[in-house]
Amino acid sequence: MGTDDGEGGSGSRPKSPVDQWFEWFVYAPLGFALDARQLFPRFVDRGRSQVVLARVVGRYAVKRGSKRANDYLEQSSSQMSAVLHALGVLPDEPGPPADQADLDDFEGEVLTFETPARRHDAAPPAAEAAGPPPEVGSLAIPDYDNLSASQVVPRLGGLSSAELDDVLRYEAAKRGRKTILSKIAQLRSA
Repeated sequence: MGTDDGEGGSGSRPKSPVDQWFEWFVYAPLGFALDARQLFPRFVDRGRSQVVLARVVGRYAVKRGSKRANDYLEQSSSQMSAVLHALGVLPDEPGPPADQADLDDFEGEVLTFETPARRHDAAPPAAEAAGPPPEVGSLAIPDYDNLSASQVVPRLGGLSSAELDDVLRYEAAKRGRKTILSKIAQLRSA
């Protein structure tokens, strides 16, 4: 057999391109064909074991990935619930699950209550607090203009009725954020 430096078995002369061609395209395939009978069962066994190993690793990866995805979803869900609770969108304690009949009744009530004519006739929350909007510096919430709605809503609960009216007039005149206006309306009705 030859070595890596291109010399023949005797080491006397380098192999010519024709000799190399014969090794690659005549002798090697012929040797493989003669040994294939013995090698074929070993190749099959080796391929089968690789497929089994790949399936085991794949199942593990899917199981582990599913668990991590579920953990992330649960964490995101709890964080979203906390934000919605802080905004006053979700009640503090969930009630018992409703059956389909209750949901159908509720949907009918909502559709009856929210007709387009009624929406146009209803006065916006800002109309309840008449008067010009106050200056931002006079509001009970410091640095009001630099706060997001999610930062303002939790602070509304500690304000007096007059302070809520000031925030309502300012918000309705300047930015009109529905989250804040809805929370003020909810606090005033409570």
